[in-house]
Amino acid sequence: MPSKSRSMSRKSKSKKFKYSSKSCGLPSKWKRRRNTDEKNKLEKHYTPCECEGACGKQCPCRLNGFCCEKYCGCSKLCKNRFGGCQCTKSQCRSRHCPCFAASRDCDPDVCRNCWVSCGDGGDGDLGESSYRGEDQCENMMILLRKQQKILWARSDVAGWGAFLKAPANKNDFLGEYTGEVISHIEADKRGKFYDRVDFSYLFNLNDTYCLDAFRKGNKLKFANHASKANCYGKIVFVNGDHHVAIFAKERIEAGEELFFDYGYDEDSRPPWLHRLLDDGSKEDDDATFSQAKAKKHCSR
Repeated sequence: MPSKSRSMSRKSKSKKFKYSSKSCGLPSKWKRRRNTDEKNKLEKHYTPCECEGACGKQCPCRLNGFCCEKYCGCSKLCKNRFGGCQCTKSQCRSRHCPCFAASRDCDPDVCRNCWVSCGDGGDGDLGESSYRGEDQCENMMILLRKQQKILWARSDVAGWGAFLKAPANKNDFLGEYTGEVISHIEADKRGKFYDRVDFSYLFNLNDTYCLDAFRKGNKLKFANHASKANCYGKIVFVNGDHHVAIFAKERIEAGEELFFDYGYDEDSRPPWLHRLLDDGSKEDDDATFSQAKAKKHCSR
């Protein structure tokens, strides 16, 4: 089983916290619970079906509990096809939107009123059109890369940390956790090594693949652990692939350090985390977490 947390700096061992500890990336609580917790089971990896005409009972998509997608070989009239949403104006960020409710980005190819257009800057990037700004879809954050600016600096907890450049509200999209896409078998091999050196960048993507941000990734991999986290991760389906989206759990001010709850229970904690918890106290952690929320100068 891959390790789910990390400790980049040896200096961190001299610091004692009840809940906060140094990380090098975001661990996966879904992998640990996939056999015991129905709610946290891993998503199945999507492979387009090759059915001719309408799909029957033996369609791989139906057998795996998927809707057919635009990449499938079946007819566009297939009853198992995902039809997108028909939301009006900016209603795609609510549970009433079938895409949002299914943890999907809206798809302008299939959603009726969701759209993208070429920006006015002339650089060929996708952007919003000025005359339909009031109707723009707010559920294409990963597709359009509408992430917040993340800064990288020395953490007030231990080692390096990730910080937010501009303020964000609760449930705002902060960015995508990226990394090398590897199999679970390879993740298990790397996880054994990561356990020995007290860090890990592994994050479960689905039942077939994991993300490893050790050599490939962005600044979100430097987010530290805290039980009183201000961010959370969510698996989002975008254009046939699963992605890890990071959202604000509460209001976050500019310059605040980002924290995730790694989701360890007592039986699954790695040895280094047990040592920190045994030596620390809740009061020490609360004070440390408050200090970590103070504004500071961050490196780009």
